Amino acid sequence: MVAMIDWAQRATEAQNQQGHVPSPCMSVCIMGQDSGLCTGCWRTLDEIAAWSTLSEAGKRSIWAQIARRAALQGDKP
Repeated sequence: MVAMIDWAQRATEAQNQQGHVPSPCMSVCIMGQDSGLCTGCWRTLDEIAAWSTLSEAGKRSIWAQIARRAALQGDKP
């Protein structure tokens, strides 16, 4: 189980990074059956697969999605 994380704060920090945007990966990699989101990082399989090829702006966009998902669903993807 992943420790409680302030995803809104992590997303803000990631979006404000100059240059390289860090991955949200928490090395959990278990997809929630109901949500279709990784239980570690709140990303979809498509977002996870595309991460390494995305522009920094694309990565920031995914971080914004993560913050919204976490706010809407509480602490469990």
